[in-house]
Amino acid sequence: MDRTGAARFIKFNLTTGLFSIAGNLVLMKLLVGLGHMDYLLTNGIAITGCSVVNFLVSNGFVFAAAHPRGTI
Repeated sequence: MDRTGAARFIKFNLTTGLFSIAGNLVLMKLLVGLGHMDYLLTNGIAITGCSVVNFLVSNGFVFAAAHPRGTI
């Protein structure tokens, strides 16, 4: 693995881990604790929302250099 690949690997794991754990905890607390929603439904919403956020963060931050603007 070259230097760029290693840096991208670290950035990917740090950002997705952070957004997955923190996002899930925050959404669960808000929707179950404050919104009094069912925890199973809320868990599905949190997982789906965090997946979308992880994709957007990875695409825009981790892999931005691999795909300059206007190319894909």
